[in-house]
Amino acid sequence: MTLNWKKLGKIFDATMLMSENPLSAAYAQSPQALLLEDRIRIYFSTRLKEPDTNKFLSHVAFIDFSKDLEKVLEKNTNPVIPLGSLGCFDEHGIFPFSPFSDRGSMSAYTCGWSRRVSVSVETATGLSTSHDNGLTFEKMGAGPVFANDMQEPCLVGDSFVRYFNGTYHMWYMFGERWVKETETSAPDRVYKIGHAVSQDGINWLRDHKQIITDKLHDNECQALPSVVYFNDLYHMVFCYRDVFGFRTDPEKAYRIGYATSQDCKTWKRNDEELGLSVGKKNAWDDGMMCYPHLKVVDGKLILLYNGNTFGKEGFGVAVLEHDGLSYTQNESRNWHLISHFKSLDKNFTNELLRRTSIEDYADKLISKSCRFEVWEKEKLIGVLAVYFNRENTPFVFISNISLLSDYQGRGIANTLLSKLIEYAKNSGLLYVELEVSAENSRAQLFYRKLGFVETESKTGFLTLRLDLSE
Repeated sequence: MTLNWKKLGKIFDATMLMSENPLSAAYAQSPQALLLEDRIRIYFSTRLKEPDTNKFLSHVAFIDFSKDLEKVLEKNTNPVIPLGSLGCFDEHGIFPFSPFSDRGSMSAYTCGWSRRVSVSVETATGLSTSHDNGLTFEKMGAGPVFANDMQEPCLVGDSFVRYFNGTYHMWYMFGERWVKETETSAPDRVYKIGHAVSQDGINWLRDHKQIITDKLHDNECQALPSVVYFNDLYHMVFCYRDVFGFRTDPEKAYRIGYATSQDCKTWKRNDEELGLSVGKKNAWDDGMMCYPHLKVVDGKLILLYNGNTFGKEGFGVAVLEHDGLSYTQNESRNWHLISHFKSLDKNFTNELLRRTSIEDYADKLISKSCRFEVWEKEKLIGVLAVYFNRENTPFVFISNISLLSDYQGRGIANTLLSKLIEYAKNSGLLYVELEVSAENSRAQLFYRKLGFVETESKTGFLTLRLDLSE
């Protein structure tokens, strides 16, 4: 089914950067968003000229927008993270910069650039954290956290990381080879999209294979993967182009590709189903669309991207037009959960308050759990929060399942639980466990109908378990 997007046009004009800094070459490349309580912060890479060499360095800046993306709230064109020292992997630029609300903290995976002699550049991935709500970022070390290895010998970068189903997933670009159009041409790079997983976001296990099929030919170049879970599917956007002629021939320039998956690993490419194409003649994106970024904002899906000349004209946005409920994973933040819990019926809230405060519980779920969410428009109406245990006896523990009273009786909670159980079975987990109040006979009946049985009783609570090994 083709997605239905509404293009809002270019929302940031990069030429304004030149008026603010005479060394600026404009550019607002690879817009990537971080959701804050009252705004969307969009980071991008811009270029500043080195006075002594006349070459450019890529720096990271940001613009704050209202959540409807119609109003600029704040602008910071100063670098939010320093470039690397002499000889380091990110000495000559950071592009792209991928922010990540990581289980209660803010981090960013950076693509560092350094110039080479025989070829133009080398890249690797760095990791940084923020302690001031995303205003600045501090590197975890001077070197990369993810770089080339024996099977991927060059150009590793564009790392996009998300936490799905209790595991960190990274989608990234890796270079296959450098090729020449003619014997006298400068080398051009061929790169594809790969995948890796991690339990800590630092140590990664790679698939070591191309996961997105080629559309053009073997020398198709693929970059900037971005992934969200939205309504039963993992959606990936990326950009692709021809290896030669892409700078001058619009037919060979970047376009946005699209693929879907049910398990984060196996992807089906179908660019036409994305439903987005270049703009009309003389539009800012009539010859190129590149560096896309998917983001869920209060239950709505948006797509940021650059247009012509690789982001020199700024960036724009498209919003998915969607009716009905939206199912997401780990897109809620503290303020969403606090508002949701305060809107629940008194019996649920009183039971929760006997254990902890709403604010502390929201913080715990954000920092420790994996959350399956349901939204109606901008309201978080349902949450299933779980903890995955993958050591010794692998199982999943349900910490919370809650649904606003107006939405009960529509099978929504059953849908959330069914998705979790199916995933747990496919992942080799042995059982699903939860605790329920001994006084809550309605909840007990609900779980028992799904096959849960009582395994333990303690003061005020019952432990119920669903055996997945049968």
